[in-house]
Amino acid sequence: MYGGTAGAAYDACYHQACDTTNNLNPAALAELSDTAAHAVYTPAMTRTGFFPDGSLRAAARRSAAKAPRATPPNR
Repeated sequence: MYGGTAGAAYDACYHQACDTTNNLNPAALAELSDTAAHAVYTPAMTRTGFFPDGSLRAAARRSAAKAPRATPPNR
């Protein structure tokens, strides 16, 4: 499915008039669509999402707490 020759176009029709849905690689399409489906389904089906407390803000709060605070200028 993957390969090619150095210096030669892998797909002669890439961004040309002949680049249509009629010349799709069905094996590549199946593999990449399965990968995309897995990338969406897996986090959607977890109980906690990306962070242990189930929020998207947890990492932001932790990194903000670790970041050095800016001191205001003297007036």
